[in-house]
Amino acid sequence: MSQQQPTQQQQQQPQTVLQFVIVGRDDVPLFDGDLTVFGKMPGSDGEDASKPQMGRPHYLYHFVLHASLDAMDDLEWTQKQAFLGVVDRFNNLQVSGYIIPGNRLRLLLLHDGKSEEMVKAFFRGVHHLLVPRMLNPFFLPKERIHSAEFHTQMRRLSKHVFGV
Repeated sequence: MSQQQPTQQQQQQPQTVLQFVIVGRDDVPLFDGDLTVFGKMPGSDGEDASKPQMGRPHYLYHFVLHASLDAMDDLEWTQKQAFLGVVDRFNNLQVSGYIIPGNRLRLLLLHDGKSEEMVKAFFRGVHHLLVPRMLNPFFLPKERIHSAEFHTQMRRLSKHVFGV
């Protein structure tokens, strides 16, 4: 029996999980995407972010992230800092949370055990990317982020911090 060689796409497929979502008021998702997908980020230019990419169970990832919002709401009132750390776990995956006060934007990252310092650095970077957007007089806290530039900046940030 001959052993099949992995395809080029399988060789490039990352073994890490980095699913990220920004949630606004009333639990409205403003941005979501798999930060490990090569090429164009899901959700940009009208592409469906929940569409399976390279066989990943995105619906499960979205469910885990949005189920973590309840745990995040509970922690929000007991913590004094914006970074909440790991707010929920699912199998071998962890959900880390960060709150941007004012507009009450919540950032959630589903990952497979990245270090706390890396996750903090990522959230700080996202916060710095969001500040100019939030200061824009045309910013609507319940409007989805469709900017291709923002998606590109998110990919650069994840690559810089996590090396993905």
